[in-house]
Amino acid sequence: MIVRVHAGERFVFIARSVLPQCVCEVPPRVISASKIGVSGELLLPACQCTDLSMPLPSSTALSRAPSKQLVCVLLGLAVIAVAPRGIEYLSGRAAAPTDDALDASGDASSAANDATVAPSASPPAPAPYVTRSVTIERSFDSAALKAGVSPQVAASLVKAFSSEIDFRRDLQKGDSFTLVFKRNGIDGDDVAADRKPVAAKIDLGSTTHTIYWYRKPGGEGSYYTPNGSSTLPAFSRYPIAFTRVSSPFSLARFDPVLKRVRPHDGVDLAAPVGTPVHATATGRVKFVGWQRGYGKVVILSNPNDFSTLFAHLSRFAHGLRRGEAVQRGQVIGYVGETGWATGPHLHFELRRDNVPVNPLTARLPVEHRLKGADKERFASQAQKLSSFLSS
Repeated sequence: MIVRVHAGERFVFIARSVLPQCVCEVPPRVISASKIGVSGELLLPACQCTDLSMPLPSSTALSRAPSKQLVCVLLGLAVIAVAPRGIEYLSGRAAAPTDDALDASGDASSAANDATVAPSASPPAPAPYVTRSVTIERSFDSAALKAGVSPQVAASLVKAFSSEIDFRRDLQKGDSFTLVFKRNGIDGDDVAADRKPVAAKIDLGSTTHTIYWYRKPGGEGSYYTPNGSSTLPAFSRYPIAFTRVSSPFSLARFDPVLKRVRPHDGVDLAAPVGTPVHATATGRVKFVGWQRGYGKVVILSNPNDFSTLFAHLSRFAHGLRRGEAVQRGQVIGYVGETGWATGPHLHFELRRDNVPVNPLTARLPVEHRLKGADKERFASQAQKLSSFLSS
């Protein structure tokens, strides 16, 4: 059988295997050729189809085949390419015919294109993911660059792990991390530096932390822990862009105004007067006004029995009222030095069940957990990716 293919047309050649259950079985001959339209629909046969019992591949897969390529499918599973001089096996991608395979009329022809062409052996299909593991020598940022990811991607990983890992305190020399990326094409394992990993694992001695990327149908993607909890905290760690921590959280601090030792229930973040102060979580205004010591202060009630306090403000956001709902990141006031303050700064408190906790180290509540069908899809995806993290 001789099939003449015009340049720019798409064809699918179905080859029958002697043993259908064996994907690697070499097909003895080409038994059918059918023209494929631009949309991937099967059109009229280009030659007589004899004894074609195997199903055609999906129209979606066929529609993605570039023009001027001869695409062949073995049992709808392994993709091969037909060249003028024979059949060449590939893994998932068809090879384009060479220029010298086209004659003056634009046809692909060859005396070797008969009914019994001897194919070569099929190589194993490459893994769909690329794994990179790096040992930390100096810092996570430098190790991430060594792994070939951009500073922006490294920052997104730090953010994703921040609810579980303090990168300044917990990470030590000799710790390691593993990243899993989707393979960039079929050939090679090159991955764009700005591509986010679909899975990541950090080994801190005897402790391991793992996250997986998951995108809800029709929604935005995010990182989740193995049990389906979002890595996005419900609370931001810092309410302002500050220059330094001028006074830390402490159970016994010498008060520079009262000149005695007493608890310091929050942290003081030094910043210029007028710096915008943002709500660190969604909530409702519990108090806005003046309090002794705090000066101008805003107190928010937040989810999960948390509350936040912002003191020594120079002024409040316009129209802020008690009982008003606020969103995470919303400006609620501006840095000042009202009340008992020795300089411009924000006094920031985080309370759980009205008990002060250190806002810079407290474990923050996560945004949400996956449920229903999303949880099932995520679990299946995470199980598949976990084998690449451990390989």
